Amino acid sequence: MERVYRVLLVEDDPEDRLLIEDILADIQQWRADVVWARSFDEGVRLAATGGFDIALIDYRLGVHRGVELLSVPAVQSTNLPVIILTGQPAPEIDDAAMAAGAEDFLSKRELDAAQLERAIRYAIETRRRHRVEARYRALIENSRDLISVLNPDGTIQYVSPSLLRILGFDPADKAGAHALGEVHPDDREAVERAFGDLLSDPGGVRAIRYRAKHKDGSWRVLDTVSQNLLHDPLIHGVIVNSWDITEQQRTQNALRDTANLLQQTLGSLEEAVFTVDLGTRTILRGNESTFRMFGHPPDVMIGASTRIFHVDDETHDAFGRAIRDALATGDRFRGDIMLRRSDDSVFPAEFTLSLMQPGMGVDAGVVAVVRDVTARVEQGRQRQFQAELLERVGQPVMAVDQHANVTYWNQACEDLTGWKREELLGRQVLDTIILSEDREVGLQARLAAQGGSRWDGEITLVCKDGGTRTVRASVTPAVNPDGSPGGRIAAGVDVSELKAAEKQKRRDSERARFQARLLDAVGQAVIATDLEGRVLYWNQAAVDLYGWTQAEAIGRNVTEVTPSLGSRAFAEEIMLSLSRGQAWSGEIELCDRDGVCFPALVTNAPMFDEDGRLISIVGLSSDLRGQKELEKQLQQAQKMEAIGRLAGGIAHDFNNLLTAINGHAEMIRDELPADSQSAEDIRQVLKASDRAAALTRQLLAFSRKQVLELRPIDLRTVVGDLEQMLKRLISERIEFHVDVGEMPAVARADPHQLGQVLMNLVINARDAVESGGRITVRVDHAELTEEDTSVLPWSIEPGRYARLSVQDTGPGIPPGILSHIFEPFFTTKPEGKGTGLGLSTVYGIVKQSGGHVLVDSVEGSGATFRVLLPLADAPAEETPRAKQETRLEHKGGTILLVEDDSAVRRLGLRVLERLGYTVLQAENGMEALEIAMERGAEIDLVVSDVVMPGLSGVELVDRLREYRPDIRVVLTSGYSEAELRGEVRGKGTAFLGKPFTPDALMRVVAQTLAD
Repeated sequence: MERVYRVLLVEDDPEDRLLIEDILADIQQWRADVVWARSFDEGVRLAATGGFDIALIDYRLGVHRGVELLSVPAVQSTNLPVIILTGQPAPEIDDAAMAAGAEDFLSKRELDAAQLERAIRYAIETRRRHRVEARYRALIENSRDLISVLNPDGTIQYVSPSLLRILGFDPADKAGAHALGEVHPDDREAVERAFGDLLSDPGGVRAIRYRAKHKDGSWRVLDTVSQNLLHDPLIHGVIVNSWDITEQQRTQNALRDTANLLQQTLGSLEEAVFTVDLGTRTILRGNESTFRMFGHPPDVMIGASTRIFHVDDETHDAFGRAIRDALATGDRFRGDIMLRRSDDSVFPAEFTLSLMQPGMGVDAGVVAVVRDVTARVEQGRQRQFQAELLERVGQPVMAVDQHANVTYWNQACEDLTGWKREELLGRQVLDTIILSEDREVGLQARLAAQGGSRWDGEITLVCKDGGTRTVRASVTPAVNPDGSPGGRIAAGVDVSELKAAEKQKRRDSERARFQARLLDAVGQAVIATDLEGRVLYWNQAAVDLYGWTQAEAIGRNVTEVTPSLGSRAFAEEIMLSLSRGQAWSGEIELCDRDGVCFPALVTNAPMFDEDGRLISIVGLSSDLRGQKELEKQLQQAQKMEAIGRLAGGIAHDFNNLLTAINGHAEMIRDELPADSQSAEDIRQVLKASDRAAALTRQLLAFSRKQVLELRPIDLRTVVGDLEQMLKRLISERIEFHVDVGEMPAVARADPHQLGQVLMNLVINARDAVESGGRITVRVDHAELTEEDTSVLPWSIEPGRYARLSVQDTGPGIPPGILSHIFEPFFTTKPEGKGTGLGLSTVYGIVKQSGGHVLVDSVEGSGATFRVLLPLADAPAEETPRAKQETRLEHKGGTILLVEDDSAVRRLGLRVLERLGYTVLQAENGMEALEIAMERGAEIDLVVSDVVMPGLSGVELVDRLREYRPDIRVVLTSGYSEAELRGEVRGKGTAFLGKPFTPDALMRVVAQTLAD
């Protein structure tokens, strides 16, 4: 079936419309269904309807420009690919079209069917690919799993944002890091082995569990599935998908530990614990005490009917009713019963029945706990009479045996402490019911009684509800009927109320003094008011914040001493929260005594009386001015750093592209007659490439990735060298003054780049006072103290600085624009009047030089830009003169060319082979190393890129010189960090920056071989 593309043609010239339709009709690969829009507005309406594959838009449409159509929201939502057409091609129109989002820019004068077909097919495919990439990126970025892509050497190509949630690290910080960096040392060998196996298995999948270190130092357990997709040209990496199972592991371990503990606990109990199947009434399981209590071995008792331990049918039926009752109520059932042992002896027992939980191995059953209470019953009979008497005593009386087991606990003790006698009898609980601070007193009482003496004193008991009661007690030794020691008896009188009253009086006095000191020490203003708003309390922080003394504030209405610009809007919300017993918190604009207003965080909390009535309001307020300023500074710094990283990356890639464009264009130019039209076309290509290279250098300056020659220079010299040039740039309507003073201002900087800084600042000032005004350039010193730096918008170290200032009397910079002026491509100038890179270049150069840029501006009063560079101790150096170029000959030889960019590698190959060199190619450091190992003796020179995946150019030099110390090297780079320059020099190598021309490559190769 023939392929048909729906084409929207927006063209207000009927003749051009027919021309373009004729060209479309000549395309053989597919047929164009053209819809013509005669105006800008009709183009917007048709484009917004959707259904078009491509839009061809004339650049000039009456009062509109075609690129404006791309910014209409309704058109943007269709994601329609656009090609801009123009009858008058110009670089600035090309730039505007591409910046607006067009896929291509074509000249009508030179348009043919083949060119238009290629442009349309490329635009549609590019837009389709962008949609697919965006869809998959969204899936990965929003996944809760940890997804990463690894290089063959284990370094991280990409890691999803879920890294922050799972391991606490910022994904940007882990790009390029080794994936084993956070693996537990005990798991590292297994992970390395699994990764190595996976690398040898293209398309293979491996699963492994290991521990990874969280940023806070803890270890997380990860389940990981990895797939080797190194053979896939779109991915070229190992995909790793990880899940955090730490909590699952902890839960499983806890369940296992609980089961073991339960088993040990059941084995140590004196009570018989066993389970019964409700359907068959048979015994399922039992602990050791079960078989010991009833006298039957496990093989006899397990599986037997419960009749085995019942005295008769009546007790068996009673037990069955208890089971039914437990089942009916869904709760525990407790009772007393007479049971039978294997020797037919009968004993009294206490039993508790509980329904078994689902999943315990049976459909329905109960857990029975049986305690032999023979001894207790016997003791009860003996003491029943004594207990009857002691129960009638109104004072608390208790007794313990020789082993401190509670043997008696009367009703008065229950009433006093809340502990029931059944909870305490037969148990050693003195440590539980005696306050820990009084246990020494309890020990004295016990020793006295054991020695046959009486002890009198006060002791504090812990009640069941956690409260305490103080008792004035007498402890006496008890004697058994046979005359042997029988433990201790304690009787007492509750004196808690009397003691509590005394303590409360002292406590109230101390609390009042402490609270006053505490509230005065709080860093927040604390204000208490009654319901009418009159101030009841005003701490020292409130004095400091609002300026009213305590004497002045107390008794006044709170709105008088803390006036607010926004509290009225929140008044109803605040009172509604307080009436519900809830605190209210929010940000409000408040003012102090002098009328100075500031943002504050305010929290209001209600105070109630004993009957639950709202009686007062307590408010806390904190000054947020410092916090707001810090947040603003942090956001600006983070934004500038992110933009810088993006600009540097773009510039690096552009330098590679421009190297290939310039090189091939120059070689074509050299082979063409100088007066031919093709030679002129190539010259235009080279001009455009030069402009792109200048733009790239500005991006590198902003991103602080250009190479700087830092040395001591006097800022006065830089200004003096450029003064006459700057005057020529400025209109006669503008006054230009220079004041460099008499004192040297020496700083470490690159004189050429610092000249660029001065030039950009003066041009920026010139544009601000274009209609007339004054520009002043000044050089002096600045001494910054800690107090000075604390109020500056940037983080600056205190110290002495050389200062370069450029001041204008223009209209000033509005506050809303001031925070954006250093961002690349940000400009307030009309289109075509500026790139928006001037001030961003200033920012990048100064920052890379270790300095700072400060801006002071008030609307209507001009602006002053101040460049601060740390003063240097060394004297200023003179600017080196340009070296006289000498002619070098090419005598041939073998060159190893190492470059990961194929276009740049092809260019280098062609240039060097034309000069008669034998060229060996490698697209990465490892491949280059292999070639050098095989043919090392033949190689006269290595030309290598610095930044490559895997083994970098600098690392390659180190490896080569292990066995060829004298090998000569030329390193190239699209950008270099400042320290890279020193590192390259330290390797004894030449350096060639990108973009470079064929002539530059030829010169550096010849010079290096000649040296």
